[in-house]
Amino acid sequence: MIQPGSKGSIRSISGSGELTIEVDQPPLRLNYAAGGFAQINLEQNRQLLDAVIAAAKLTGNERIIDLYCGMGNFSLPLARRAKQVFGVEDYSPSIEMARRNAARNGISNVDFYARAAEGALTTFGREDKFDLLLLDPPRSGASAVMQELLKIAVPRILYVSCDAQTLARDLKILLDNGYRLLASQPFDLFPQTHHVESLTVLESCR
Repeated sequence: MIQPGSKGSIRSISGSGELTIEVDQPPLRLNYAAGGFAQINLEQNRQLLDAVIAAAKLTGNERIIDLYCGMGNFSLPLARRAKQVFGVEDYSPSIEMARRNAARNGISNVDFYARAAEGALTTFGREDKFDLLLLDPPRSGASAVMQELLKIAVPRILYVSCDAQTLARDLKILLDNGYRLLASQPFDLFPQTHHVESLTVLESCR
């Protein structure tokens, strides 16, 4: 693949451009395409997923929304353990991959939507509230989603972050407005660099 500019400029030179990662037990094989996102450190991604599953504390009856879901790295393992999952991602090729991954792995209780994360809580939570929000935003964070959470509280939030500064900015909004921090754990996906992923768990006090 060649990408001379933005994602829209990706051109195929040879092959399909699809890659595969494996997560969860029993294994889920998830495909993603050029231009889509997947963690490059596969073993640490599996460790991060295990921590997400543990922190979610699912009983099988939960309604979950996964913002910035990509090709389903978190959505599909969570769907195995919950009642219903909504995955939201604004990059439509990733959503197409997520739908294909769900079908390929026989997971039917998840719906994927190609749209912005902002407003998704309002749109999909109008008829029935969510029990859990998972979000894994880009380095710019998710301040607009934080503002939405002030109006539509979700009992439990799992925030996967790749930037400590925007994470701190976003958490301050929640901690000042009815949420409390339960735990925050770093994951070193890029050894010998300053980059670090983290999983932060919050719950609503409202």
